[in-house]
Amino acid sequence: MKAERRHELQTNTLALWLRWRAPEIWAKFGTHILLGVIIVLLAVVLVRHLMNKPVEEAIGRPIC
Repeated sequence: MKAERRHELQTNTLALWLRWRAPEIWAKFGTHILLGVIIVLLAVVLVRHLMNKPVEEAIGRPIC
């Protein structure tokens, strides 16, 4: 029974933290987080392009 109660308390604490602190953190760091996600996505697109470039040149036409 103690383990269940401890789990309930942790769950409630997490829910409260997300409800009250998450908006503050998002307001403070949201633009940095979003910028980081965009940079990572651009890096993935660049790497995929560079990996497919030799294949496209060998075929002679771009792969869709």
